[in-house]
Amino acid sequence: MMQRPTRPSYPPEVPLAGGERYFKGHKPQKGLLGGCAHWMSSAKAPIVACALLLSLVGLVVLGMQLPGSFQRHGSLTRRELTGVQPHHQDESDLEIQAMEGRLAVLLQELQPHWWHLKGIKGEVVDKETRLTAAYAKLAKLEQLDQQREVNITGQLPLKTSEAVLEPGPFTPEQIASMRKRWQAERVEADAYLAKAKEWVSDATWREKEAREDYSHVKDKYWSLRDAADAKLHRLRDSAALLASQPNDVQELLADLAQRGSRRQAPSDESYLDTEAGKAVLSDSHEFYAEGWWGRGDKGPYLPPYPPGAGTQVTSRAAAASELTDLVGPDETVRCRMSGICEGQQACPPKLPDSAQKEERAVREEERLGCITDNTQRQELVRQAALSSWKAYRQHAFGHDEFHPQAETGSEWFGLGLTIIDSLDTLMIMGLTEEVAACRAWIAKDLKMDQDSEVNLFETTIRVLGGLLTAYHLSNGDQLYLIKALELGLRLAPGFKSPSGIPWSDVNLGTHAVASPKWNPASSTSEVTTLAMEYSYLARLTGRTELEDMALKVMQQVADLRPPNGLVPIMISPESGTFASHIVSMGARGDSYYEYLLKTWILLGKPPDHFLLREYKSAMRGIREKLIAQTSASGGLLYVGELHGSRPEPKMDHLVCFFPGLVALGHLHGVETGEAGELPEIELAEALMQTCYEMYRRVPAGLSPEIVFFMHHEKGNDYPKQHMADVGGGDFIVKPADAHYLLRPETMESLFYLWRVTGKQRYREWAWHIFRALHRWCPVRNGAYTSLNSILQIPPPQRDKMESFWLAELLKYLYLILDTSSPHRYPLEEYVFNTEAHPLPVVGSKQGAANRFSHLSLSGAAKGPLHADMHNLAPMLKELEVQTHDLVVPGSQS
Repeated sequence: MMQRPTRPSYPPEVPLAGGERYFKGHKPQKGLLGGCAHWMSSAKAPIVACALLLSLVGLVVLGMQLPGSFQRHGSLTRRELTGVQPHHQDESDLEIQAMEGRLAVLLQELQPHWWHLKGIKGEVVDKETRLTAAYAKLAKLEQLDQQREVNITGQLPLKTSEAVLEPGPFTPEQIASMRKRWQAERVEADAYLAKAKEWVSDATWREKEAREDYSHVKDKYWSLRDAADAKLHRLRDSAALLASQPNDVQELLADLAQRGSRRQAPSDESYLDTEAGKAVLSDSHEFYAEGWWGRGDKGPYLPPYPPGAGTQVTSRAAAASELTDLVGPDETVRCRMSGICEGQQACPPKLPDSAQKEERAVREEERLGCITDNTQRQELVRQAALSSWKAYRQHAFGHDEFHPQAETGSEWFGLGLTIIDSLDTLMIMGLTEEVAACRAWIAKDLKMDQDSEVNLFETTIRVLGGLLTAYHLSNGDQLYLIKALELGLRLAPGFKSPSGIPWSDVNLGTHAVASPKWNPASSTSEVTTLAMEYSYLARLTGRTELEDMALKVMQQVADLRPPNGLVPIMISPESGTFASHIVSMGARGDSYYEYLLKTWILLGKPPDHFLLREYKSAMRGIREKLIAQTSASGGLLYVGELHGSRPEPKMDHLVCFFPGLVALGHLHGVETGEAGELPEIELAEALMQTCYEMYRRVPAGLSPEIVFFMHHEKGNDYPKQHMADVGGGDFIVKPADAHYLLRPETMESLFYLWRVTGKQRYREWAWHIFRALHRWCPVRNGAYTSLNSILQIPPPQRDKMESFWLAELLKYLYLILDTSSPHRYPLEEYVFNTEAHPLPVVGSKQGAANRFSHLSLSGAAKGPLHADMHNLAPMLKELEVQTHDLVVPGSQS
């Protein structure tokens, strides 16, 4: 359940020309009668004092001339009717404004709860239908069994409802066999019935839970609305006492009545599904612009450039606006609720010294949008990486994972995951002291002979990949290569299965293998995302069997001839066949497609290689089966899923690696579009836009884990109506999917799009994402953490700093902002693995044999690490025996 953000009891101020103060949602205030209205609506107003003031008003109305500051000419203005000076702002009116903002929040909360409830109600109907069918099937079997027994007893031809199965007569053995088969059918039917009952029970329970969540938000709405209405009546009563100025009072009352009439809410669950309900949700977003938002313990927050404020835009902000595609004001929910705006609103003005300290601190956070120099931006990213690393080193050094709020570490594999995964980022950023600390820990404390299971895929891409890149970036420090070879050989038993498809988990000490506890199958993406690391390791060490071992798996999956080149997300290491009907570019499917292209590039782009053929085949399948658009005109292009033959408009944040992959393919001359289809680079840019909108159209400015896209028929103006909503009418975010895990995939694609196209907008988008990260994810010790919900402001923090925060996201962002010419790590010469560890292109085996011959780790190795190699030799020999029968000699083609 999302918690409503706390709000201060007063609105923040913005300076106006002429020395007045602007209150968000209110006009500049002055005048005596406004003060009376203020006192009369306040519970603190003494009755006698109000009577005296009303007497003065009566004197003015009668035309009596009062001296000094009480003298006035002409009729009262509407401004005078609605308040006095800013520090005497009408308290009741302000409370109503705050309530209206909170009402808008609750209406926003209702939408995902309603869609969630609606989806579960549909699921309950589906499960109940299945349960009814199970009962019918069981009853039919019982009736059929009775008829069968009659036929067997009478030695009559045995029939079913479909065909004659046995003519009879029947021997006792045949009868026993048939009864056994029928008994098995009944047992199967009983089991299905029990399962269907469980389905209905589970769905019914989840429907009850969803209904309670929905009702809770709805009840909060009605309670708040009643309070707002009571306040509104008090304002009306106060205004009615000023009837001596009927025209202005009528205007005020009309405004108050209009404000009250806009507040509506669903009276039952079906309301939001009606046109009236949709209109309420659309209208509610006017309150976001008119009201103001509090930021809890961080003090009040004012979205920059309120309507009519007359704020001047700095030349720097104007220059920044030229780098974006934004035309007109930024009306996104991100801008309104987090102050992370684009265009001219990117750089809000500084607040005066008289503003509150907390408010100035918030505004300074917003002013990251004023920084346009990429060198300065890059340094801020470097400082974020350094502060994150220092917090980890102080509180969790040597542990796999870091929990920055609790200031403690935890283990996943026991391999110092964050140290090795982050090492090449520290090298790229020139943090030499931190690199030295990492190297010392790896030399002294990294033990790989532990009796514990690790995930083959995660350990390969993060630890093995990190060690290999560290070896390259350190100009051949053999410590990293020795550790990489030991780890690669200890992981190799995972490839030994009855089918040749790797197991999910490997014990580094005992070489035992296992499937994950939750599923006997392996993830397709995991078993096919090993070839880059093992190919590079093979070239460095001369052990070509390691490369063949990993490529053989990809060849084996290709030999299954998946329809349209699209692989299901699970595969069995026992049988070597697919074990799922779901096709996804997200979890458990993503990096299979990534490594088809990247491994081909790493190997020097051999012509007619099976990796290239499979990549092209998969791209055709993705274009034809997975890519869809929310509307034919101006809708967002997205990559959905296939559940069997049924398309699902679901897209994980993980899928946002794909625009970058398509752009990389374009850079290397791979084109898969046919006549009338988008060329590769245009497809990449369209999908990149969608991934960025997943950040831009949510309150916190950071993408949820999953979104569901909406489809609109021609002529439907729903997206236009809901431009201000979360998702902008193109997608919705379910509360259960609203978490943000510091995912790097969108930043990865922005890196590729920037490198391939050179368009400045991708740098700007990357910077806007960093602004949101800097706004919501920092912890007091300098680290950054994940978020529980990007739908809430402020978003609650999750207390986990993923290793890919440093390994991927900040590395890609740092390189996006890099001003080196030519680019560091050019994409023609380097391939980044799926954990963002750059590996140099190795080319063909024959060419690599000469280039890497001096790197052999044989017993004749010379230098200070000779003793280490001598001690390692028995283990290497043992592991080589273990892995010798895992591969088929010769290269894959």
